[in-house]
Amino acid sequence: MEEKVAGFPILHVDDEEDNLETFDMNFGDRFELAAADGGEKALEMMAERTFSVLVVDQRMPGMTGLEFLEKAREVQPEAVAILLTAYRDIEVVVEALNSGLVHRYVQKPWDRREVV
Repeated sequence: MEEKVAGFPILHVDDEEDNLETFDMNFGDRFELAAADGGEKALEMMAERTFSVLVVDQRMPGMTGLEFLEKAREVQPEAVAILLTAYRDIEVVVEALNSGLVHRYVQKPWDRREVV
């Protein structure tokens, strides 16, 4: 078992409960995780607490991952953003990377080592 990384809180934002649970099962033993089922809830959480990393699904109802990251940058500009998506939407990926909103793009289904 790997040692837990302290002082490195991660916020995972995904509208699908199964994805939140899977992420927690894979990384909860190593990282301090918080989960939000959408952008609005995640922004509320960010107003209360600082996160080092934001792991965000792109396709969510109400607010896309990129829309969330634009707002999140205003609240916590230092947070590193990782965009997850199951869709091969190259235009979104290019926009995200070129805008500087996203540090890394990871295709679903993701590989644990790639996310770490």
